[in-house]
Amino acid sequence: MKIEAVLFDGYGTLFAGGMECLYEVCGDIANDQGLDQDGRALLEIWDGYFFPMVREGKVFSNFREINNVSLGKVFEQLQIDSPTEGYIDRFFDALGRVSLYGDVKPTLGRLEVPHGVVSNADTDHLQAALSSNCLSFELVVSSESAECYKPNPSIFDPALDALGLPPECVLYVGDSQEDDIVGAKRVGLPVAWLNRDGAEKKDGVPDPDFVIESLAELKAIIGGTTDRHR
Repeated sequence: MKIEAVLFDGYGTLFAGGMECLYEVCGDIANDQGLDQDGRALLEIWDGYFFPMVREGKVFSNFREINNVSLGKVFEQLQIDSPTEGYIDRFFDALGRVSLYGDVKPTLGRLEVPHGVVSNADTDHLQAALSSNCLSFELVVSSESAECYKPNPSIFDPALDALGLPPECVLYVGDSQEDDIVGAKRVGLPVAWLNRDGAEKKDGVPDPDFVIESLAELKAIIGGTTDRHR
């Protein structure tokens, strides 16, 4: 089928520096609280509480609330008697000020098909990141607006409804194997895995339709001049 529209993941695909924001906040916590762990070790503990809430939670909570609650569990485990909200506010403020990868604006400027964003993010900081980088999409779906998170395939329903296209005609572009590849394949979208760093595909993750190192490669995919499963 011909590609008639493109949907992009947000952080890690369009926006650079999201993980660095998180590392910085974790480092601040470790320093402020005099922990034996460094920031990255603290993040491993945090992830152990965060991801089950995102991927297994039966009742939807937005990204900010999940981060706040899961960090609270970390503080309980490490016996830290300090409020979490200031750290979470700092993290979300940084998420609204991230920069773009260098290939984003040139690629978007050449796209001749409808395109939008579907991102695991709250609406406020996602819109702030778009605005601060002078990006405007007519179609923006956040996990908060869809009330679910990738890899839940339902997050793509609002975008597909707005586009009025079958899934097989809409290319999804993202960097996360677990969220982007798995989620998009569940709903039948062809997937371009943006693998900027040459990572190995993980066991259990379905094959993406395309593997790209730069968004600049999308032009050939949309034009039908590149093979699948490169």
